[in-house]
Parts: sequence; structure tokens; C-alpha cells
Amino acid sequence: MAAGCRALLEASLEPAVRKLTLVEAPGALDWSTMRNIQAGCKEQMRRGLVIAIEAGCIPDRPLEPLTSLLYGGICEIALDLADAIDQHAALEDSSVLLPDDRRPRRPRRPPHGNPAARRHQRSVPRGRG
Repeated sequence: MAAGCRALLEASLEPAVRKLTLVEAPGALDWSTMRNIQAGCKEQMRRGLVIAIEAGCIPDRPLEPLTSLLYGGICEIALDLADAIDQHAALEDSSVLLPDDRRPRRPRRPPHGNPAARRHQRSVPRGRG
């Protein structure tokens, strides 16, 4: 997930990409057209979040608002990078906000059985009954 976000930000530093995606396209196209064009990128972000949640890398949250929050934030950072005097330093400053891909991941344990039954099992002393 973090690698994908960083790759998007690095691509936005390329002069041709920056000019087309951040300057010319939004000026030439209307808002709904821009959203339709970006829908595929946002969908990839959503899929990455599903994988990260299922793997236990990030907490389980409502997916659609989380996707919009992260995707919108990444797009805003890309705009900030385009205006930065030192774009590479700004990229590094922004990258510290992304999850660290080098952290060991804890696998998420799938739920087993009925939660109420699990609570009951834990409350019954062992060796009795």
C-alpha cells in the first residue's frame, strides 16, 4: 500500500506527468470527467486497502470513506509537490506519513465460531464442568 502511494507521488514529480495530470487536464476537463478518469486509480487504492485490512496491517475501518480520505490526501500531496521549491525533500517529508513497509506484519486471526460462545468459554473455569 505504502509503495503504491509513494510510486504515485514519485510519478507526479515527472515534468510531463505533472503538466498533464495536475495542470492541463483539470483546466480542460470538468469535475465529473476528472472524477471518472480518476475512478480507476481510486479503485486500486480501495483494493489495496482491502488487502491491507485483511492482512491485519491496518485497522478495519469503513472502506469507502477510508479510500476517499487516503486517495484525496495523496492527490493533495501530489499538488503540493508540484509547487514545492525542493520537490524531492517535500517527497521525503510526505513519505514519512506513509506506513513503513519494513515493519514485521502480524497475521490477522480469522474469527472462529460465535463471539458470545467464545466469551462464555473464557468465563468457565478450566477443569470443572
